[in-house]
Amino acid sequence: MSGATVLRPNFYRNVESEKTRQKSEPKNPRQREKEYLTDKEVEQLIAAAAQGRHGIRDACMIRTAWRHGLRVSELVGLKLVDVRIEERTIHIRRVKHSVSTDHPLIESEMRPLKAWLRYRKNLNGAESPYLFINERGDAFERRGFNYLLRACAQ
Repeated sequence: MSGATVLRPNFYRNVESEKTRQKSEPKNPRQREKEYLTDKEVEQLIAAAAQGRHGIRDACMIRTAWRHGLRVSELVGLKLVDVRIEERTIHIRRVKHSVSTDHPLIESEMRPLKAWLRYRKNLNGAESPYLFINERGDAFERRGFNYLLRACAQ
């Protein structure tokens, strides 16, 4: 097979922002615009969530999802036993065949988690095994988090 040319599809795409692309340059359809939030944008989102009726929970959910790169189903699937405050770890159960692991908790997420756990003790459904519960005391659902995120973003 020496000299044979192997054709491979371009699996890798460059992510570039408007600032890096020259205005005179035509858009390349194979290059996508950025599809993520900056740290500053996430902090603004967390601040907006903290202003809501359930700000302690909402801000904690967004911070936890962001810090650990969680899918919504992974976030709402977290259970109380997954959070080990004394050990400063959280067990993340990944979906879609990813590896489940323990992640360290840093101070900026420990404070909101502790505040949420204290607040959660007085809510309906405090006996629920799930970490994040809605105002009816049920486990938080994916559509509920999507609604929350959309409302905070506006």
